[in-house]
Amino acid sequence: MQSNQLTSLDVSNNTALINLYCYNNQLTSLDVRNGNNINFSFFNAVGNPNLNCISVDDIAYSNANWTNIDSHISFSNDCALFSSLTADFSASDSTFCQGTSVTFTDLSTGIPTAWSWDFGDGTTSSLQNLTHTYASVGTYDVSLTVTTSTGSDSETKTGFITVTSGSNSLDLGPDTTLICEGSTQTLDAGTGFASYLWSDGSTNQTLITSTVGTYSVTGTYVNGCTAIDNMVIDVLNVDLGPDTNLCFSNSYFLDAGSGFNTYLWDDSSVNETRLVTSPGVYYVTASLNSLDSVVFGSLTYLPDGSGTNYTTDITISGFLPGATIQNPNDIEKMCVKMEHSFLGDLEMKLTCPSGQSVNIFNSSITAGGLFPGGFGGGSTFLGGAFDDNTGNVGVCEQYCFSNLSSAMPAFVNGYNTTAASGPSGGIMVVPGLYEPEESYLPALVGCPVNGTWTLTVRDNFAIDDGFICEWGIYFNIINVMSQIQLLLTHYMELIVFHVVLTLG
Repeated sequence: MQSNQLTSLDVSNNTALINLYCYNNQLTSLDVRNGNNINFSFFNAVGNPNLNCISVDDIAYSNANWTNIDSHISFSNDCALFSSLTADFSASDSTFCQGTSVTFTDLSTGIPTAWSWDFGDGTTSSLQNLTHTYASVGTYDVSLTVTTSTGSDSETKTGFITVTSGSNSLDLGPDTTLICEGSTQTLDAGTGFASYLWSDGSTNQTLITSTVGTYSVTGTYVNGCTAIDNMVIDVLNVDLGPDTNLCFSNSYFLDAGSGFNTYLWDDSSVNETRLVTSPGVYYVTASLNSLDSVVFGSLTYLPDGSGTNYTTDITISGFLPGATIQNPNDIEKMCVKMEHSFLGDLEMKLTCPSGQSVNIFNSSITAGGLFPGGFGGGSTFLGGAFDDNTGNVGVCEQYCFSNLSSAMPAFVNGYNTTAASGPSGGIMVVPGLYEPEESYLPALVGCPVNGTWTLTVRDNFAIDDGFICEWGIYFNIINVMSQIQLLLTHYMELIVFHVVLTLG
């Protein structure tokens, strides 16, 4: 039987059949389950382009012995349950915010028995249906390969997933802030968000509070993505305990408590604790001295140059003479609001008053720059650059560099990009809080706080220019006092000792 228009053939009732030749037909259904398949001496079903499945007595026997079939045809115990293997899938969403979980659902036909997913971000899965979270902003291809005992099929959807984010990070500052009793603290969620929602229900960019507690804010970008940060507000207090009677010839140990930066007793001693042996009135002043403010440098043009250094200075004052950088968090962050149309041009260095310096980032691969090496940032923008090289200011975006645990990895370890916010088309590094390429400590240990700090930007290639709109350093220095913006807490507790004499 060959070369006819027959579309369906069922010989399952012909138990004596041991030879079948159905070549070059229009079959879509063939059933040879006559209980006698193992005695067949000849079987040929080649040339049936519309036939995907043949119902047989024994799949394993047929696969081993009946090889004269088209490559797309499979054997089954019941083709009524079989459909052609075709990979397909869907996702609960294809465009969503960074960190959002998305559900992938297998829609394949042909009763697959195994699944292999590739989500395009370096992760895979063998589950049939699952939930996946994309950690980074970007566009991703997703593929699914499904398999049965007779073959496999794959489906790749190019650019299927788009993960977005806002352009600014949200940072309220140190996780815990101590204030004086009766004073207020202003919490600022920063600009760049379409709306704000604080834990108390208020919706302004800033929140003024004088009450201890944990405060949180959610900033929502215009694309619906959100950023969240928290801060604990606490009130300083020092307590030497109740007034106490001191027996003759006894001593008493006074402890002002930990958590303060400086202590000053009435005898001018400066330790947290003090041992007294005589009656009297004793007092201590415990102070927390911190400066979480910043002096910003003014607008600085970064004209096109080739191997040219551009510098901008700020002068820090108000700390006690001799105050130096000693601890990892003494520099909370250094922030630069800038725009430039070619990251691959640039190196950035911060120099303290003593001349010690630290590598903020080195994107240029040109030899002889500020630092060796360079990660090669190419034509990626910083900020919303005005890419016309004529000295016009674009849109400056803020990039902060910090050793805090909340900072994103240094540029050299990779960064996310987003559409540039300025007048020229392109992509820019997502503004936010990053680690410097070189840690502030030990590079700046021993640096004086007071004095002139210098930011150096080196342009290593021709063509592109940019601007530093402003920059500054946020200090959080221990054991120094600020004479500019004073966050100084003093508490005094008196203990009166009465002498009790017993005459016998």
